Amino acid sequence: MKNLGIILIILGAVMMIAGMLGDPLGIGFLSDLCDFNAYTLGAFFLCVIGLISHIVINKRIVD
Repeated sequence: MKNLGIILIILGAVMMIAGMLGDPLGIGFLSDLCDFNAYTLGAFFLCVIGLISHIVINKRIVD
């Protein structure tokens, strides 16, 4: 539970990186992902929710 925020941040970052690297690597199904707003926003919100949950969870552990 303590690492949930970090896992969400890493998952969102990997999704963003996979969408951007799909075209240069020649992977067909990944090359179009960066063009979809829902995919990009989903990855962004995973990062934001991960950051907020990391702060909240670790604040409760310390207190």
